[in-house]
Amino acid sequence: MATAPDHPIVKQPAPAARGDASRTVPRIPGRPGRFRRHEATLIGVGSVLLFLIVWQGAASARLVPALFLPGPLDIIDAFVVLFAQRQIWNDIWVSGQELLYGYGLAVPSVCRSAC
Repeated sequence: MATAPDHPIVKQPAPAARGDASRTVPRIPGRPGRFRRHEATLIGVGSVLLFLIVWQGAASARLVPALFLPGPLDIIDAFVVLFAQRQIWNDIWVSGQELLYGYGLAVPSVCRSAC
Protein backbone atom coordinates (compact mmCIF):
# COMPACT_ATOMS: atom_id res chain seq x y z
CA MET A 1 0.00 0.00 0.00
CA ALA A 2 1.35 3.45 -0.88
CA THR A 3 1.80 6.08 1.78
CA ALA A 4 1.28 9.79 1.39
CA PRO A 5 4.47 11.89 1.12
CA ASP A 6 5.42 13.96 4.15
CA HIS A 7 5.90 17.09 2.07
CA PRO A 8 3.40 18.27 -0.47
CA ILE A 9 4.66 18.04 -4.02
CA VAL A 10 5.07 21.47 -5.58
CA LYS A 11 4.71 21.52 -9.29
CA GLN A 12 7.14 23.67 -11.23
CA PRO A 13 5.55 26.21 -13.56
CA ALA A 14 5.77 25.31 -17.20
CA PRO A 15 8.60 26.97 -19.10
CA ALA A 16 7.58 30.10 -20.96
CA ALA A 17 7.26 30.07 -24.70
CA ARG A 18 10.19 31.20 -26.81
CA GLY A 19 10.33 34.95 -27.23
CA ASP A 20 8.33 35.58 -24.07
CA ALA A 21 9.78 38.64 -22.29
CA SER A 22 8.76 37.38 -18.85
CA ARG A 23 10.87 34.26 -19.25
CA THR A 24 13.68 33.85 -16.76
CA VAL A 25 16.77 31.87 -17.61
CA PRO A 26 17.50 29.23 -15.01
CA ARG A 27 20.77 29.84 -13.22
CA ILE A 28 23.17 26.92 -13.06
CA PRO A 29 24.62 26.57 -9.54
CA GLY A 30 28.32 27.29 -9.40
CA ARG A 31 28.30 29.21 -12.67
CA PRO A 32 28.69 32.98 -12.41
CA GLY A 33 26.01 35.28 -13.76
CA ARG A 34 26.44 37.89 -16.44
CA PHE A 35 28.03 40.56 -14.23
CA ARG A 36 29.18 38.29 -11.42
CA ARG A 37 32.47 37.33 -13.06
CA HIS A 38 33.41 41.01 -13.46
CA GLU A 39 32.00 42.15 -10.13
CA ALA A 40 35.36 42.75 -8.42
CA THR A 41 36.67 44.75 -11.37
CA LEU A 42 33.51 46.84 -11.60
CA ILE A 43 33.54 47.58 -7.88
CA GLY A 44 37.24 48.47 -7.95
CA VAL A 45 36.98 50.78 -10.95
CA GLY A 46 33.80 52.35 -9.61
CA SER A 47 35.40 53.00 -6.22
CA VAL A 48 38.44 54.69 -7.74
CA LEU A 49 36.27 56.83 -10.03
CA LEU A 50 34.03 57.83 -7.14
CA PHE A 51 37.07 58.78 -5.05
CA LEU A 52 38.51 60.89 -7.90
CA ILE A 53 35.17 62.64 -8.49
CA VAL A 54 34.76 63.48 -4.79
CA TRP A 55 38.39 64.65 -4.59
CA GLN A 56 37.99 66.89 -7.65
CA GLY A 57 34.72 68.25 -6.27
CA ALA A 58 36.30 69.12 -2.92
CA ALA A 59 39.28 70.72 -4.67
CA SER A 60 37.04 72.72 -7.02
CA ALA A 61 34.95 73.98 -4.11
CA ARG A 62 38.24 75.18 -2.50
CA LEU A 63 37.24 73.88 0.91
CA VAL A 64 40.98 73.70 1.58
CA PRO A 65 43.59 75.97 -0.07
CA ALA A 66 44.95 74.60 -3.37
CA LEU A 67 48.44 74.44 -1.85
CA PHE A 68 47.26 71.69 0.54
CA LEU A 69 44.59 69.97 -1.61
CA PRO A 70 45.14 70.27 -5.34
CA GLY A 71 42.65 68.41 -7.50
CA PRO A 72 43.52 65.51 -9.77
CA LEU A 73 43.20 67.77 -12.83
CA ASP A 74 45.61 70.29 -11.25
CA ILE A 75 48.12 67.51 -10.67
CA ILE A 76 47.83 66.26 -14.25
CA ASP A 77 48.32 69.82 -15.57
CA ALA A 78 51.45 70.29 -13.44
CA PHE A 79 52.77 66.91 -14.58
CA VAL A 80 52.31 67.87 -18.24
CA VAL A 81 54.09 71.20 -17.67
CA LEU A 82 57.03 69.50 -15.93
CA PHE A 83 57.44 67.07 -18.82
CA ALA A 84 57.15 69.86 -21.39
CA GLN A 85 59.89 71.83 -19.64
CA ARG A 86 61.98 68.65 -19.21
CA GLN A 87 62.41 69.57 -15.55
CA ILE A 88 60.91 66.31 -14.31
CA TRP A 89 63.97 64.19 -15.22
CA ASN A 90 66.16 65.87 -12.59
CA ASP A 91 63.43 65.37 -9.98
CA ILE A 92 63.08 61.69 -10.93
CA TRP A 93 66.87 61.24 -10.71
CA VAL A 94 67.04 62.79 -7.22
CA SER A 95 64.06 60.74 -6.01
CA GLY A 96 65.66 57.55 -7.34
CA GLN A 97 68.91 58.32 -5.52
CA GLU A 98 67.04 58.97 -2.27
CA LEU A 99 65.19 55.66 -2.69
CA LEU A 100 68.43 53.74 -3.18
CA TYR A 101 70.18 55.50 -0.26
CA GLY A 102 67.24 54.76 2.04
CA TYR A 103 67.08 51.14 0.96
CA GLY A 104 70.84 50.81 1.33
CA LEU A 105 70.69 52.15 4.89
CA ALA A 106 67.65 50.07 5.88
CA VAL A 107 68.84 46.64 4.75
CA PRO A 108 72.02 46.48 6.89
CA SER A 109 70.17 47.70 9.98
CA VAL A 110 67.49 45.04 9.55
CA CYS A 111 70.07 42.32 8.95
CA ARG A 112 71.93 43.27 12.14
CA SER A 113 68.81 43.07 14.28
CA ALA A 114 67.21 40.02 12.62
CA CYS A 115 70.25 37.87 11.84
